[in-house]
Amino acid sequence: MKDMNKAVSLSPKSAELLCDRALLHGFRKEMSKATADLDAALKLEPKLPKVHHHRGLAFLDQGNYDNAVESFNEVIKLNENHSEAFCFRAYAKHAKKQYDDALKDFNESIQLNPNFARAYYGRSLTHKQLKMRSESSEDLNKAKELDLSIK
Repeated sequence: MKDMNKAVSLSPKSAELLCDRALLHGFRKEMSKATADLDAALKLEPKLPKVHHHRGLAFLDQGNYDNAVESFNEVIKLNENHSEAFCFRAYAKHAKKQYDDALKDFNESIQLNPNFARAYYGRSLTHKQLKMRSESSEDLNKAKELDLSIK
């Protein structure tokens, strides 16, 4: 963190560095610092997908699903091929019990990146909620095949 703070102090108008530092703050559960960095980055570069993506992740982590969906909507508006944005928007919709919409987003994420294990895992959870047990099992197996850390 010390090196990241130094980098930001040398380039305080770098939205990229502010996003990276926000991510580190998020890992350390320093959410107010992460949010402050993301707000500053957004003011510097409001059309940078990375800023909106990290904001969405922060909102998702905080259980603020409506704002997470809005942030991921903005990412998709700026980059319609951003598979991670579709995936994480799907997680937020799943948490809001909007399973049909979540399923559409997981499908889009997988179509954009067929090797994205998190999308298969999330889709398996959504299939399970929709009582689609066979599809859920297939997706879980695919997620495990792509990412050995998934149990």
